[in-house]
Amino acid sequence: MYEEEGDTAHISFQWVVGDTKAHEQNVREMIGFDHSYAIAIFSRVVAFVLTYFVAKALLPDTDFFVLIWIVLAASLSIWVSLGVEIFLIRMLERLQAVDPKRVGWNSVWLDSSGVSWSTETSEDYTSWLGVIDVIEQEGSLWIKTGPAHGYYIPPRVFASVEELTNCKKLIEKLRNDPVPPKHLVGTSDGMVKH
Repeated sequence: MYEEEGDTAHISFQWVVGDTKAHEQNVREMIGFDHSYAIAIFSRVVAFVLTYFVAKALLPDTDFFVLIWIVLAASLSIWVSLGVEIFLIRMLERLQAVDPKRVGWNSVWLDSSGVSWSTETSEDYTSWLGVIDVIEQEGSLWIKTGPAHGYYIPPRVFASVEELTNCKKLIEKLRNDPVPPKHLVGTSDGMVKH
């Protein structure tokens, strides 16, 4: 739920399964590198060739097509284990989402001093001076406070594109005219925006 009043916004939500899907794209883009698909294909071909020569050395009298089946099974086994791992992680996420004790309310406040995020068990604050970027991905917002961390707001929080646009405009306005951090009020000299 997104509520805006003047130069302040309040966002409250509970995490559910699938909330981080848009954020996964941010992470992929962050850790991705040039020509990653070509490198993946090349490494698969190298794995097939090396597995073939190992199998041929260990089983010299085996038929060629039997060796190909062995190579395929051996080379693709890593992908099967990765698929099982992903399935189990998603099943765990679903189990945690069903248990209401594990899924608490998140309250996010955006005001002139920065971003405050609180749950039933913790509270975190970052001044606008510490926000390095704001990235929108499939209707979600990632308020970056470092190269790989920050505050992620899932897309379902915003009821419409207009709410998302208003939130982005508010954040831009607050970032363009930041006030000193809450804990350093009165010491505006020498503040550096990151």
